[in-house]
Amino acid sequence: MVKQSLHSLLRNLHLHHVKIVTRHIQRNIQSYVREYVKEGLSILDLAKRENYPPYLLSRYLVEQMTMLPEGKQGLTRSMRDPKLVLGDLDIILPEYKESEHRPHDNENSTSTSRYVYMTEWHDAHIVHVV
Repeated sequence: MVKQSLHSLLRNLHLHHVKIVTRHIQRNIQSYVREYVKEGLSILDLAKRENYPPYLLSRYLVEQMTMLPEGKQGLTRSMRDPKLVLGDLDIILPEYKESEHRPHDNENSTSTSRYVYMTEWHDAHIVHVV
């Protein structure tokens, strides 16, 4: 019972924190996009710096940087199966396409595409949102 109570408390604290920080993230999404595109910072590094779940930050970045045909449903589908939905670089807005072809120093992948790296990461890890 104590373990469940502690888990519930920590979960509620986490949810409260995410709700508060989300406003800040949404207001400043363009600066995060710029850091991701121009400076080559990874989503994980950005999320860690902002103490924010990487999944949610990546969702906002994908929403900002792509033109998904089905709106929020397409965004949700792209997060569930990035290979299927984001496999075509034509859905990335023109001003961001260059960043997806540039090699990045912090990647352990031999691929020069950040999309392929994210897909490999997604396939290797089960992403849970609390």
